[in-house]
Amino acid sequence: MKQTLFATPLRSALLLLVWCALHNSFAPLILVTGVLLALLIPWLSRGFREPQPAVRRYGLLLRYLLMVLWDIIVANLQVIKVVLGPNSAMRPGFVLLPLDLTEPLPLTILAGTICLTPGTVSAELLPRNADKPQFLLLHVLDLQDEASLIAELKQRYEMPLKEIFACSV
Repeated sequence: MKQTLFATPLRSALLLLVWCALHNSFAPLILVTGVLLALLIPWLSRGFREPQPAVRRYGLLLRYLLMVLWDIIVANLQVIKVVLGPNSAMRPGFVLLPLDLTEPLPLTILAGTICLTPGTVSAELLPRNADKPQFLLLHVLDLQDEASLIAELKQRYEMPLKEIFACSV
């Protein structure tokens, strides 16, 4: 990991924006304290961070974020349909999603993406004591076809994350 003062520019920029948003101001004093905190916090917490793969394809990351936003909207409509329909039509279940990803950051983004889309929740990485998890346990509100769900999640979310972070399998 780099030992420079400004080793995490994206994190620093985000901290500055959040600081200004919390104060609802871009006044000089707010900006100065925000810049100091945006430099100081990442520098003080550098010993707690593990090295993560860098984003290699920013255009694909933007496309991924837009796709996830769309999927959240569509999943909300699907959940409304399931919840307002007859309860006997619901088929909740658990699914083991086999993982090709091994790096913590892309795995976290994958689990978070799945949790953000209503109707699915990432429950656990399995096996627990392994260095590299091999499965993501999911709870699905309405499980119709396990094989097609696994194929869709791997193609729609895991494959783009492997490309975004240039992860090797």
